[in-house]
Amino acid sequence: MKRYFIILLLITLTGCKNHLVNNSGVKMIKVVIYRDESDSITVDYTNAAKIKRIMNTLNHNYECPLHFETNCTLHVIYADSVATIYCNGASIKYNNVTYQLKNSMQEAIN
Repeated sequence: MKRYFIILLLITLTGCKNHLVNNSGVKMIKVVIYRDESDSITVDYTNAAKIKRIMNTLNHNYECPLHFETNCTLHVIYADSVATIYCNGASIKYNNVTYQLKNSMQEAIN
């Protein structure tokens, strides 16, 4: 019984890191920033350090119900697929679920 308690305690302390988006295999991140309804800016990131910084910002989050209006869209491009994430400040929406980020996405992409 003592052994099971120790194993359970270790599992709880180590936890499981929940990654919203897979970090490995990212080829490029395309960011579309909307100024208004008819004007937007598109920036492509291919630098490995910049991609890592953006992905770390995305993956440090917690699920939170938010009213969401997008002002930026991230397209995470892999070799065989694309993940689209909608952003607004320090909140994101992915697969119709909203998340609160620990840092602002604007800081990560600048």
